[in-house]
Formats: sequence, C-alpha cells, structure tokens
Amino acid sequence: MGSRVPQPFADSGHYAREIPRAEMALIGDNMKLKSLLLTLLLASLPILAEIVSYEYTEDFAPRVDIINSEATVSVRGGDFRIHGEPDLPGRSIRIALPPGTVAENISFTVDSQVLESSVIVRNTILSEFDNPWTKSAPVASVTMPPVQLDGTSKLYGVPLAEIFVRPVTYDPERGELIWNRSIAIDVQTRSSGSRFFKMEPLTPISSGIRERILTKAVVNPEDLPPRPRPLDLSELVYPRRTIPPARGDDKCDGLVIVEDRYLDQLQVLRDEINFGLIMEIVPVSQVLSAYPSSSDKAEKFRRFIQSANQEWGISGVFLVGSVEEVPVRFRRGYSPNTPNYLNIPSDMYFSALEGDWNSNGDAYFGDSDDDDFAPDIIVGRFQPEDSVEVHAYLEKIRYHRWELDFDFAKKWMFIGASIQGTDHMGPKECDSIIIAGPIPDDVDIQKVYAFADTTGGDVELTESNVLSALNDGRYVIFHFDHGFRYILHTGKHTDRGSGIDIPQFLSMTNAPYTSFLYSYSCEVSSFDVGCVGSASIRAKNGGLVAILAHSKSAYSNHKGLVHNFWHDNFLTRGNTVKLGEALQGTQIGMGVSTTGKYYKTIMNLLGYPFLDMYLGEPALIDVRPYTPVLTSLDTLLELEVFYESTAEPFKFATVVIHDGAGKYAITQTDESGYAALKLRLAESGRIILTVSGNGAFPWTDTLEIDIAPTEQVVINKSIFYPGGGDHDIDPEPGDTFACALILDNIGTLPAESIMIDINCPGMIEAVTY
Repeated sequence: MGSRVPQPFADSGHYAREIPRAEMALIGDNMKLKSLLLTLLLASLPILAEIVSYEYTEDFAPRVDIINSEATVSVRGGDFRIHGEPDLPGRSIRIALPPGTVAENISFTVDSQVLESSVIVRNTILSEFDNPWTKSAPVASVTMPPVQLDGTSKLYGVPLAEIFVRPVTYDPERGELIWNRSIAIDVQTRSSGSRFFKMEPLTPISSGIRERILTKAVVNPEDLPPRPRPLDLSELVYPRRTIPPARGDDKCDGLVIVEDRYLDQLQVLRDEINFGLIMEIVPVSQVLSAYPSSSDKAEKFRRFIQSANQEWGISGVFLVGSVEEVPVRFRRGYSPNTPNYLNIPSDMYFSALEGDWNSNGDAYFGDSDDDDFAPDIIVGRFQPEDSVEVHAYLEKIRYHRWELDFDFAKKWMFIGASIQGTDHMGPKECDSIIIAGPIPDDVDIQKVYAFADTTGGDVELTESNVLSALNDGRYVIFHFDHGFRYILHTGKHTDRGSGIDIPQFLSMTNAPYTSFLYSYSCEVSSFDVGCVGSASIRAKNGGLVAILAHSKSAYSNHKGLVHNFWHDNFLTRGNTVKLGEALQGTQIGMGVSTTGKYYKTIMNLLGYPFLDMYLGEPALIDVRPYTPVLTSLDTLLELEVFYESTAEPFKFATVVIHDGAGKYAITQTDESGYAALKLRLAESGRIILTVSGNGAFPWTDTLEIDIAPTEQVVINKSIFYPGGGDHDIDPEPGDTFACALILDNIGTLPAESIMIDINCPGMIEAVTY
C-alpha cells in the first residue's frame, strides 16, 4: 500500500508573511494570560540559596606508563588536558542547579589512593609555536585540586555548574600519582537575581532534541526542572507565523536563512514536514530589513535567530549563501596551541543565544567569561557558488532521506595517520574509538592506517586508497591527520604530503554515495575563506553530504574531543542521530575552561544540521490505517505501525499527514504502535501520510478523500482585527477584537440557514454578532 517516494509540499502561500505589528496577536487566549501571571508571580518570590550535592566516581583504574621515572596517565574514555597544568586527564561535568540560582563555590571530600611514587609528570604548557608531538614540556611543580568550579552556564534557561574533575592528581613534592576514586561534591548556590525561567511547549521534534541535549548534558538529570509536554499538533491545520517573529506565532523546528537568489530552490526543504520537521524559509533581505538599527549584518542575523528561537521555538538554523551574503562572526579567543589570541570564525555566535556575545562592551566578540558558550540550537552552513551546486546539494539530502542504499549505510571508514612520521597516534586513536563504541555489529569499518602492516590497518594510508574508498562509498568517515584550509591530508608525513584538495573534491563523481566526515585536523572548515570543507559538500557529482571539522589549529586534546564526539554524542543517541545535535552535545561537553572554549568554538558543521544518520541498518515498517478510504466528513485518522519483518508494533515513530498546500498534523505512535490524527479536511482532495523516525526508513502513501454526499460547511479562513484595549500584542482582560469568518460549503448539496455559535467559556467574556 505504501511507497517510499517523496511527496511534494507545494508552494501555496501558506507560509510566513510580513504583517505590521499592529495587526499581530490579538487572539484572546486567557490561558496564556494565566501562564504569564503565574510566571510573573513566581519571579517575584525570593529564591533561597541551597546546596546541590553530587558524587563523582571513577570506576576503572587509570593506566600508568613509566619510562625513566617519567609517568604518563590515561583513563577510560575521553579526557581533556588543560594547558599550563600537569599533563593528566580531566573531565568536564555539569550539575543542574535550581532555577534562578548560580554556583557560588564548591566543597568536596575525596576517597583516593596512591598509584605510583617517585615519578615525575610534565606540564602541558609549551613555549610559543612549539610542536606538542615532538618537544617535551617542563616538569610539573604545582598540585592541582581534584575538582574546581569553572563557572555557571545556562542551557535552555537551566543554570548549570560547570565543574572540572581530575581523576588523577600529582604531588610534585612526594612524586606521587594519586587516583581520586570518588569525589563527593557540594555546590553552594545563591540567587542570580534573574527572572524565574519557564519553558514553553515546543513541537515534538524540537522538544525531543532539547530533552536529549539537556538530560545528556548534566550528571544529575533527575534534578532538572519539569519540562512541558510537546505541543499537540495532531490536528490538521494551517500554521501562522510572521516576519519578524512575534509573540503568538505558531512554533516550528528549523529556520533556513538563504541568499535571495536561491530562495525558490530552498523551498523544497518544506518537504521536511514529511519527517515531522516544520521549516521556515527566510531570504537574507528580510532578515536584514527586520532589524535596521543593528550594527552589522552578523548582528542582524543573530537578532533574527534569537527572535525565532524565542517566538517560534526553533531548534536549528541552516545558513545558505556566500560569506558576502551570509556573514561570519569572528571570536577573539585564546589558543592554547599557539599560545596566542586568534580571530576564530565560529558559528557559535548564531547558536549560543544568551546576551550579545560582547558582554564587556569592547571591540571583540566571545572574549569575556560572561559571554554565552552553551549552544541553544544546532547550526549548519552551506556556501554554494551557483544554482547548480544548490540543486546538487538538495539532491544529496533527498537521497539520504528517501533513497538511501542500506549496504552503503553499513560501510564506514577510519583514517589514522602518523602525525610526525614515525608514531602510531592516528591508528591508536581510531582503534580506541572502535573499542569504546558502541558501533553497530552490522557496520563494516575499513581501517586506512599509516604503517598498516604493523598498526592493524586494512590498507595503507595513501591519497589513492582514500579516494578509492570514497568512490566505493563510505557512509561515515573519521579522519585523523593533518589538514589546512585548502587540503585534507591523507598521509602528510608518510605519503609525501598527499591529500585531497579543493579541485579534487569539486571534481569527485561518487554520487549518490556522499559521506559524512568528521575530521580531527587543522583549519579544514575555515569557512571565512574558500576552504576545502566547504568545497567538499559543494561538489556537484559527489563529494560529501556534510563535514564536521575545525576552523583553526587543533593539534592537542585530541582524546577529549574525539571521544566526546563519538562515544558521548554520535554513537549513543539511539538508532539515528541528527548531525547538528551531535555537534551541539559535543560543544556543551567541552566545558567553559579557556581550553574548552577554544575547542568548542573552532568546531563547525558544514552541511544540513537536521540530517539524520542511521547507526546500523534502517528498520523497514508497514502502516495500516483503520480507514483506508476517507471522506470530507471524517474527523479522525487512526493507524497502527509494525515492523515489516516481524509484524511487531513499532513504537515512538513520527506520524505526519499534510495536504501538500500548507496544512499538517504531527503525532507519535505509542507503545503498541498506535497513533491518531485529527482531521479538518475542508477542500483537501488528498492527504499525504508519512511515518519515520526511531531508526525507521520512511514509509509514505497518498490517501484520497471523497466529497461528502451532503452539505458540509467549513471555515476556510478566520481573520482577527484589533478592537479596544491598549492595542499591544498581549491578550489581556478588557481587550476586544473582531473576527471575520470565510465559510465554504464543500459538500454536494446546498447549505441553507447557517447558524454560527461562538462559545469560549472562561476565556472570552462576551460575544457580539
């Protein structure tokens, strides 16, 4: 019955439109007023300081290697090394605090034991421009505490104590390595003086993203404040949004800001409604005109995105256009690798939305400890040079959504280089990711390693071998080698400096098997210039579908970054993972130390941030509507979803119906695979039903609708006009408004003596006809 061919979502004008603010949001909803009053009442209550407790445990003994009394230490999983401190593993954790508080200080007690005595440990600090792979650092002379408070951040309004934990510390006076097996942490809070934060209901997709991000970000998710249930979007209706975003607008999931000349082409992303994703497409010109008083283009973009996040509840942004049209913001940040201050091209300016990213009011952005470094939304960027490249990239998205070859999805590649020409660092790092996992059992990983005969690689790391694997089709790729703005190296020190440069990527012909690549290298995604990362997804006949890489140098702290991405945010997010969500979680996991801020702001995603990557073979499903033939009188569509192979119920799938002209409804299957959607079919001659999510490959079908054999009057459109009151955009007691209704008879018989009854008890005091 169903098919796997995408259904069009035609441009019919039922999208965001510019409306003067005087005509906005006089829809009297006293329930919103009650919520507002409740929020203001709560904001006036004093917030008492309290202590939040958490016990950190390091379950597995650290590994200690000693050569000539010099000790190096590693712990299971990822860790971060702070420059200027002893070269020992550390972990960044976040403890959720009560709303309206900040962390003032911490106290702790430690259960520890001595691992080794009479050893030395070196610092991570390096003199300027020294190579961290080859040159030794000074011997550590200072004992660091087992735990320290780095500050308080906010994520979706929830205050988080940012804490750095050291599972192993070093006492230089005794030459002792100490294993801190358990640390009981008490965080003393105080009132922040800020408003009590109240989360608003969001769409099902955005609610899911925020819930996953928030619960994974903290070590005490049981202490998070209650979150509202997702919006009930199970009724087939038209959305209403205005430009610029305003209070009372309907919610959506994603914002696409696109260079004007590509606007018509990008409308195809409205087809994402098939997957429960509600997208709003806005041209650059409207973004710039919305906030004429802003200082520059980048600030106008940020303010628009902030408004869309607040009023529309978006969870992501896709930026499409050249750097001249879609601006870049540079963060002034300290590079622990140089060490020096650098201007870092970073899209975190458009994702971490608290404040203005210039809290100290100087000429630089992101250089203050008071600036926001906790991304609220996911961001991806695409920099086409012509409409042919736009068409090709949209075809890449369509293939991954609707036509994905399951055998291709199970083929991955790990590229591990020798960083200085004699070491085995890349292969070791790749193997550590594979061992830590969890990588699905049915995934075939090709290991392309330097010194493959001794490092366990399948083939030697060379340019020709990497290109051959790309052309053969590799769904997910991890690249650990050197790189630069114009080249992605493939054995820089073992294959005569080889690599894939911009012309090579642009001329690739591996379509439709385009890969997602995560690269631990330097400057590959320097998107302020024509970088190799940008070119890799611009390729018209192949290349990549997305690349996650760095805009500045990234040649230390590799273990923390790659394990944070792979183990904490890519491989452990269920049957599928959204690329932008994996990036957002990785950035949050880096903490707010100087080192953490540097690495999280050099990470950028080039590609569509809402793209789902399957972790293992997608599930095939079948769908059984209770009513295979609908009439315009039907008000409910009920269905069940099953695994195609076993006929067992498929739970938590996203179920969508839309009419191809702007109406949509979204819900989710329950534990038994059941879902129900409310219908208001009106003039719709058909509806498109799609089921996807939770690892399922999309199932879709078109349901025809028969006209009712009677009269049937429906509301075609309702228009609200302001009346009396204070004429602001908030519904308040005493406000009045007029409502004009446009009625249609979609039945087959004449409709006479029509009666209209408007009854809203407890919400609208009186109605005059």
